[in-house]
This record gives sequence, C-alpha cells and structure tokens, in this order.
Amino acid sequence: MDSLLDVDKYLTLPKEKSYRLSLDTANMKMLRGMMIGVAIFFSISFFVTLADNGITIGAGILLTDLVILVGGLILYRKIFNINNVNKFVQYFFILHVVVLIGIGISNGNVTNNKKVKTKKSKTTSEQTATDTSRKVENDSSSSRNIRIGTTEGNSNSDISPFIFFFCVALVVFRLTRAEIFRLSAIFFLPPILVDIFILGNDYAGNYIGTSVTVALFVGLAIFIEYRRKNKFFKEYDVMYKKNYDNIRMKKELEYAQALQLSMLPEKSAVINDVEISAISIPATEVGGDYYDYFKLSEEKIGVFICDVSGHGVASALLLSGIRSCMHLILEETDDPKVIFTKLNRVIRKTQNRKMFVTAIFAVIDLKENRCTLYNAGHLPPYKISGETNEIYKLKKHGLTLGAADNIYADESKEVVIDFKRRDKLILYTDGVNEAQNEKRDEYGIDKIEEFLNSNSDKSTTHIIDELVADVNKFTQNKIQSDDLTIIAIERKN
Repeated sequence: MDSLLDVDKYLTLPKEKSYRLSLDTANMKMLRGMMIGVAIFFSISFFVTLADNGITIGAGILLTDLVILVGGLILYRKIFNINNVNKFVQYFFILHVVVLIGIGISNGNVTNNKKVKTKKSKTTSEQTATDTSRKVENDSSSSRNIRIGTTEGNSNSDISPFIFFFCVALVVFRLTRAEIFRLSAIFFLPPILVDIFILGNDYAGNYIGTSVTVALFVGLAIFIEYRRKNKFFKEYDVMYKKNYDNIRMKKELEYAQALQLSMLPEKSAVINDVEISAISIPATEVGGDYYDYFKLSEEKIGVFICDVSGHGVASALLLSGIRSCMHLILEETDDPKVIFTKLNRVIRKTQNRKMFVTAIFAVIDLKENRCTLYNAGHLPPYKISGETNEIYKLKKHGLTLGAADNIYADESKEVVIDFKRRDKLILYTDGVNEAQNEKRDEYGIDKIEEFLNSNSDKSTTHIIDELVADVNKFTQNKIQSDDLTIIAIERKN
C-alpha cells in the first residue's frame, strides 16, 4: 500500500474508495508476480506431462494457459491498469478453475482408456479374475477422476498444486472479505460438482483434507484483510485530520476547475457552415486560458481566445469576469476594436494592474467572404488557404489588454483577410509553443508551422488532436507549467 502521505491520491477520496484504491494499487504488482509464478510452474508441468504421456488434452490445456499468461505478461502495461486490475484478478481465478476442470476430465479419460486397453489384452483364462476384481475397481473409481481431496493413484490426476496456488493467491492478493468468499466458492465448488456429477466420484472422504486446508487459508485471508482494513482506516483518519485544510482546498479547486471547464463551449460545433474545433488543457486545477465562439447573426460568427498572465485562482477569477463582459458587450456590438476597448477598461478597473490579458477576437462574415480580427498582444494566428494550402502568419497586433488605460484599438491594428470556402484559421496560446521537454527545450513556433504545413489539408478535428499529440510526443508527457489552448476554424462552403 502506498503511503497515506500522498494526499492527492488517497485523502481526497472517501474512506471506502481510498481503501479500494490502495488494494488495486497493490494488486497491480501482485498480479504480475502471481502470473510469473504460475507460468513457471505450468512450463515445468507441461514438459513433464509431455515426457510422461506425450501430446494429450491435458498438455494442450496447460500450453493454452501458458500462452495466455505469457501474452498477458508481455502486454501487461497495455492491458492492466488501476481501474481494471480487480476485474482481471477475478478472471485469473476463473481461468484456472476452467484449467483445473479441463485437466481433471482429461486425466479421467486417459485413465479410462488405459483400463479399456488393459481389459482388451486379457486372455480368456484371466476373465474370471477380471470379473472378480470389477467390484473393487468400481469402488475405487475416484482414482481416475479429479480427486479434489487425494493424491493417490495416477499422478496426472493430482490437482493439489492448483489448490496450493489458490490458497497462496487468497493470501497474496489484496481482496475484500466478500471477494475472498466469492472466489473461494468459484474455485472450489465447480471442480467438486464436476467430480461428482460428471466423473461419478461421490466418495465424500476425498474432499475432507482439501476442504479443511482451504477453510484454514480462507480464515487466514479474512483475518489479514480485517487487520489491513482497520490499520488503513486508522491511518486515514489520522492523516485526514492533519491535512484537513489542504484537502478542503484541494476539493474546492477541483470544484472550481469543473465549474471553469463547464463555462467553455462544446469542443466542436458547426455554425452556418463554419466548423469550429477547440481544446483547452489547464496546467493546474484552474487555468488562465479561455476560448469561446458566438453566432452573431445569420452571416456572422465570432471567435474569441485569451490568455491571462500566469495561471491559478487569480487568473481564473479574472477570466470569469472577462467571459461575463464578453457576453454583455456582444449584445451591443461585434466590432473587435470597440469590444477590446471596453474589455481593457474593465480589466484596468477590476484588477491591481499586475495582470495582463492577451486576446484575439475574430469576426467571420460569410456574406462578404472575409474575416476581421483584432489581436491584443496575442501570439500571431495562422490562415490556411483552402485553394493552395499555403500558410499565412497574421503578425499585426495591438497592445495587451490591461497594459495601459488606452490600448489604441484603431483600424491600423485591425487585420482584414479573405475567408472563403475551405479556408482555415488557427488560434492558440503560448502553452503550445512554450511546452518543454525534460531538457527544457521548447516546442517552438517553428514546430507549429512545420506541423501546419504537413497537415494543412486535414480537418479541424485532426489538426487539434494531432497537434496536441505532437506536443505531448515532444515533451514526453512532462507536466507543463502553462495552460494549452488551440482553436481551429474552417469554412465549409
């Protein structure tokens, strides 16, 4: 079990869920070790069976199980994770119940065949002795069945190693009390029922020894689980009290993150034949990036992106105000210059002038086949021509919002471009180009342009998904210090 000092992993969860997580975390390691142990044992058993009896059904079952185990070990990280390991632990038990029954039936058939061959080889003079011994043979029929409780007779029918592994697995795996009882019933009862009703072994004495052994290990597993759970709950209560303020703050930040993300529009939409795809990934619980899009009229669509300096609670609070102001201002005007003049005034009045906002507001006019945008100190967006797939960087920009009382949002800073069928517009924040790998190398503007050149003819969804994937590949999924937001817009008709 991981240390409960890991507040984010355990103490932010309810007690029962936290305990379940600790069990699953331990089982991720236990399952791998158990699979290796069983695979080694089955390898030895397979070659021994092959040497003694040649190719039999039992040997085939062992080989099949061995292949499954080895395949699972090879693909362990791809198949198993914390969320599904409990399910696969139970599959592990069920698989070996099937193996146990299959080998038992197979060995019973092998023994019967040997007896039939022996009978055929008897001479007429021996017939009387054979008839006399039939009764004894029938009484000892358990020697050719699964024989859950004995190890007498044919060694191929001895399943005591399976019982041994089952008992060890009960103690090794981190199971709840209900799971211990359920898996005990699954592993022990089906072979007995097959032994009695299919193979005809109804001698109760065969099951006494194994039943006692299994019962002892079940009791031991339940005792260990009881001690483990009590210890975990005591540690949880102590650590929860010590870290109460941190836990409360963590939960409040998570709620704030959920609330902030709920303020963002859908990640993809089609408005008046304009396709919009977007993604926003905060670096911390709450971020400083925001995007939105608006249906301004039947012919006009507005797209907005902004990045507050820094990130965290302060940035998130300012973003909330900006979002509200944008919706109110758009009821009066859709002129980017006027919008940014008013936004700048609000930002200057509502914060201590230590925070700045870079932003772009673009208006796509379908009737006039053009896009008008104003860039307030934001990174230059890109236009991709639908006819030639050429990439154009739109460099012109004005002052950052909040940098001065008057940002001089005049026409000289405004950008007006053609926006025709199949044309695309790419907007992004500095979380893309400033994403760093372990060596602190940045992804950079050059890589963005290289990516866009290679994917200029792709859909907006493809561009978003693949650009994020390319950034993650470059950073090797290193945790970043800045939020990442990308918007891709394409005019379909």
